[in-house]
Amino acid sequence: MSNNFLGNDPSRESRHDEKLRARRAALSAIMVLLLVLLILLLLAAATDRTDILRFGDVGWPVTFGTMAAFQPRIAAAAEASPPAAAEKAAQQVGLAPSAEISARLRAYYERCGGERIFGRPISALITEGGRTYQWFERARLEYDPQLAGTPYEVQGGRLGAEYTAGQTFPRPAPFPSQPGARFFPETGYGVSGAFLRFWEQNGGVEVLGYPISGELQETLSDGQVHTVQYFERARLELHPQHAGTPYEIQLGLLGRALYRP
Repeated sequence: MSNNFLGNDPSRESRHDEKLRARRAALSAIMVLLLVLLILLLLAAATDRTDILRFGDVGWPVTFGTMAAFQPRIAAAAEASPPAAAEKAAQQVGLAPSAEISARLRAYYERCGGERIFGRPISALITEGGRTYQWFERARLEYDPQLAGTPYEVQGGRLGAEYTAGQTFPRPAPFPSQPGARFFPETGYGVSGAFLRFWEQNGGVEVLGYPISGELQETLSDGQVHTVQYFERARLELHPQHAGTPYEIQLGLLGRALYRP
C-alpha cells in the first residue's frame, strides 16, 4: 500500500517544513530588529541624545521598507560656541543683545576683554540719578564724568556683591600666599588654581574685584552643578567641558540676572 494512500504525503510535509523555516526566519529577523532598537535606546539614555532614533532623513515611526536606508546618527552634535549659546538664551528671556556699545565705554570694553569677558550689551546707555551706565550680559559698565581722564573714568559695577547681598559665605582660615594660591586680607578669602590664573590674566582687581566667597558648588541656569567663586564685580564659573579653551573659566551672566528693563 502506498504512503499516499495512508495519508503520509511527502510534498505536504515538505511544504509544512518550509513554512516552519520561514516563520523561524521571520521571528529571528524581528528579534534582531528588537535587539538593535534596544541597543539604540540604551545609547540614547546613556548619551542623553533623544534624536538617536532618527535615521537619515527618515522620521519616526518608519516603515520596514526603509530599513535599507537606516543611518543612525550616533555621533554627538558640535556644541554651539559660548557666545552663540549666550545670545540664544538672552533672546529666550527677551534680552536680545543690542548691536551698540556706547562710545564712552568702548575703549574700556575692548581693552579689558570685550565680549569674552563682559558679553554683549543688553541695554542702551542709561543716565539716571547722576549715574551713567550700560548693562552687558555679564557686567554693568559705569561711566563717571568726574573721573574723566583718569584710569577710573570707566569701571565695572559691583554685580557680584549685589547678586549675593544678604548671603553669608563660610570664611576660611587665613593662609600665606604662595604660587598657585593667594590670600586676600582685604576681604578674608583666598583664590587658587584655575580661578587665580584667570583673575590674574583678566584684569584682577580692576575688572573682577576682590573675592567675596570661597569656591562653591552651585547649580547654574544650564541645570548643571558647577564650581563657582564670587568676586566683587563678577562670578567666575568653571566649565570643564571647555577645558583647554578660553571658555573653560567664564564670568556668570549676572548682568542678565540683575537687569530690569
